[in-house]
Amino acid sequence: MKKKRVPMEGGDAEWGDSPFAAIDSSGLASPAKPIPKPAREKPTAPKVPNLGRVEVRRETSGRAGKAVTTIREFRAGTSKAQRNDLLRELKKGLAVGGFLRSDGGLEVQGDHRERVTAVLVEKGYQPVQAGG
Repeated sequence: MKKKRVPMEGGDAEWGDSPFAAIDSSGLASPAKPIPKPAREKPTAPKVPNLGRVEVRRETSGRAGKAVTTIREFRAGTSKAQRNDLLRELKKGLAVGGFLRSDGGLEVQGDHRERVTAVLVEKGYQPVQAGG
């Protein structure tokens, strides 16, 4: 059985006149003109502080051939707590061991120069790969 279609124009005897026939559309926006979208603000990258130059180096001497990544030459204003927080983040992110050296540097187990450099840049340091 086919359904009976209802005409959309109105004026059908069964349904009567269209209830929308008396509405005036003069005050409405024309569908031909698109409504302008509000301008989006461009997201700005958060400013990274300049924490100074540090040396990232791979060392094997005195370690029975095992490689470690050392980070040295921190700016004089860098506190022990800041270095300790950085070391904790590096150890957790790289899943390795490491410790704070007596000369103020950091030591991370394994050759992770590229990954350490990426983390340091993200934090605001200017890492320089030194040595071999």
